Amino acid sequence: MRKKLLGVLCVTVVALSTSVQAIEFAKPSLDTLKQVAQPVAAPARQGESEIKFNPSGTIGHINSKLYTIDTQVQAAYDSLFSALLSKEDYNKYKAELKTIQENKSLSETEKRAKLAEVATDTSAILANQEKQTEIYDNLKALSEAKKTEYVNALVNLTNASYQYAELAQECQSLSMSIASNPLQAASLALELGQVKDTAALLKANLKSIKNVSTQVIAINKANGIDVKLPENKAGKAKKVDF
Repeated sequence: MRKKLLGVLCVTVVALSTSVQAIEFAKPSLDTLKQVAQPVAAPARQGESEIKFNPSGTIGHINSKLYTIDTQVQAAYDSLFSALLSKEDYNKYKAELKTIQENKSLSETEKRAKLAEVATDTSAILANQEKQTEIYDNLKALSEAKKTEYVNALVNLTNASYQYAELAQECQSLSMSIASNPLQAASLALELGQVKDTAALLKANLKSIKNVSTQVIAINKANGIDVKLPENKAGKAKKVDF
């Protein structure tokens, strides 16, 4: 039963990933910046360091790739929230992240799941009607460099959703492989538990990307910003009107 439920969870993760779609909006009302947006991860903020992971076995390899993608996603969130949120709301977001990262009682997977939850909760601020004028003013004040960072962050989230979907497929294949070897079930029990945790984290991450992307895309549309997002894992943004 546990293996069956894990398979269902992996399928759910794959299905959730398809909700991040390529969207094209009307021409902009702000000053126009036309360029080709490359999915380049934003550089790490001063004082932050990337955690190194040593792959151990099949699930270790999946987790290593997951954590690398997740680090890029967190950088994209930081770029988007720093551009759109008030200084007070942005500082609150950063403080919540720091509290989680410094919590030694949490495993790495638990920390990353909670970081995704904070991003999801923070995205709700972007939907607050009382914040829209402030958000509009923040967008108008962006430098050209910040505009490029903002657009690339949204492109990176879209690309990450496709990469997460691939990892979900790998989790599903691994769980099915374990299920097809009943004689080794006992020795693979720990591996199965790790796959379950990874699949749950993928689901949380995809939910977070969906919520953040939906709110940012709505803001872009309201402010006449046109961003053509990648339509598949190999795609890149074709044009940006900002």
